[in-house]
Amino acid sequence: MCKNIKALNTSMIFTALVVMFMTIFSELNSGFKGFLKGLTGHHWVTKSVVTLVFFFLVYFLLRNNNSKLKVEDLKCSFVMVKISTFAILFFYLWHYFV
Repeated sequence: MCKNIKALNTSMIFTALVVMFMTIFSELNSGFKGFLKGLTGHHWVTKSVVTLVFFFLVYFLLRNNNSKLKVEDLKCSFVMVKISTFAILFFYLWHYFV
């Protein structure tokens, strides 16, 4: 089985953004957090399941693309993961101190 590295990279970028939006939105909207909790018993478990399913869904949709991974793609993935990480970190710091 030949894996498409570019599809994996693109899937990782979109998955990082989905995790960021789900995390911040669930903290701002108690109804959404309750919905996530109602699906599996805890909102973090639901986010993990959604993350896993979303990652593979995007990968399988893009796996037949024949374009090659470029250095710019890796830079983009690095930047997007850092943006997602710092957005969640700063949101929780703001949420805690303000």
